[in-house]
Amino acid sequence: MEEPTKSPMEHLILSYDNESRILDGAGSQLQRIYGVYALSRFLGASYIHTPLKSIPYQGLLSLERNQLDPDLVNSYNKLLSIPSDGAIPEQASVHHVFNITADIGFLWSLREELKKKKKYLLLKMDMPFSIVNQHPQMIHHAKSVTPFQTNLALPLKIVIHVRRGDLLISPEGNRILPNSYYINLTLRIIQLLHKHHLPFSCELHTETPTQTFVVTSENRGMQTMRERVKNPVTLDREENFLQEFDLIPHLKKYNNHDSIETLRSFATADLLIMSRSTFSYLGAMLNKEGIIIYHPFWFATPIEWIDGTHHQSFEERLERDLLRWKQARESKRHHY
Repeated sequence: MEEPTKSPMEHLILSYDNESRILDGAGSQLQRIYGVYALSRFLGASYIHTPLKSIPYQGLLSLERNQLDPDLVNSYNKLLSIPSDGAIPEQASVHHVFNITADIGFLWSLREELKKKKKYLLLKMDMPFSIVNQHPQMIHHAKSVTPFQTNLALPLKIVIHVRRGDLLISPEGNRILPNSYYINLTLRIIQLLHKHHLPFSCELHTETPTQTFVVTSENRGMQTMRERVKNPVTLDREENFLQEFDLIPHLKKYNNHDSIETLRSFATADLLIMSRSTFSYLGAMLNKEGIIIYHPFWFATPIEWIDGTHHQSFEERLERDLLRWKQARESKRHHY
């Protein structure tokens, strides 16, 4: 049997630049990769996949142990590889751009101009989100290439991401949300689940020290933070008071859990409570059917994601989505 013929490459070709000067955690880099892919689909441009080259920051436990996992890059690349649209034409010129800030209309015009002149341009970019934020609905294209499949069975799975980790060393503004935000939000959600007789389970994913230890700029994984951490920082094991979350029923805590399995939980959650985190955002991008609850952050969000801080609309929107979720699950259960 002959292999299907691929469509010819478009004249505008997009790719992630894995030679970026900002090579930090896996979540941040993969968010950019899937953002570049989503932008290519939105524009009708071609896409060339560039895998992760390195992961300098590998989580709090890596800092605590002062060691990096040499196999982590391969593990992520094996799981999260997006098919390229074809081979790069030999005559293609290559342009590197760190933070593309042009209006979306500029890229539309560029694509048409390249097509008219029969020229090819490979645009390798680090940060696509100045443009992606103009039309955040485009990130739904990432769902078409997610490797994660949603579980169709009850109980409804709530996954809570409490971003801590390196923010305990060098806090960035107000990215650390208080435990009370997550607890109160989850309890409000559970009230609605009880109202509609929906059984549920809860998972908490976070990173906290397993022992008191000192972090310096020389620790493995500190490359991206050396300019911000001038003096040694002591992290205490009891710093985050995770026992406060015991108020949440049916809760299982995952502290310093395997990062790929944590991402899997985000991407397969029936209801994901995001943190102010690129790792949360990546999990939401790759989640096909779940209800997404977000806290306003640097990145624009699709219209159907629910703002957990908007008290006037939160419960009405959540109740509507829970009823849709219940109806969809009942329909699929009867179908199978």
